Amino acid sequence: MTLHFGPVWAPGYLNAADHRALGRAVLDAVADAGNEWIFPELAEHEPWTWTARWCAISGPQCGHAVDVTATYERAVESLSCHRRHLEVLDPATQVETQARNQMDLATAAKDGFDAERAVGFELYWFRA
Repeated sequence: MTLHFGPVWAPGYLNAADHRALGRAVLDAVADAGNEWIFPELAEHEPWTWTARWCAISGPQCGHAVDVTATYERAVESLSCHRRHLEVLDPATQVETQARNQMDLATAAKDGFDAERAVGFELYWFRA
């Protein structure tokens, strides 16, 4: 599991360059993890025959979700610990308010998923 790596989180919300780069790197690493051409030392082991599942948090194509209603307040507290980062992003808004606003965006109810708050996922499937 890793960050959403698309260009935007939602209309008007540009995704950070490090999130885009990390997400692509994880996607590429998972895709090539069993590739004997890239990793010749894998030829010494049994070939992979399982299907690996990889998912990215959020994004515009969420087809799956996890109910996070019970842990919402803890998530707000956790995000608030990034105090200096949030202060720099928006000096005019209190840190806890910014954290709550971001969590509200990230955990808004998902269509077709019965939960007050949920985190959506895009799933990517790979054959090894």
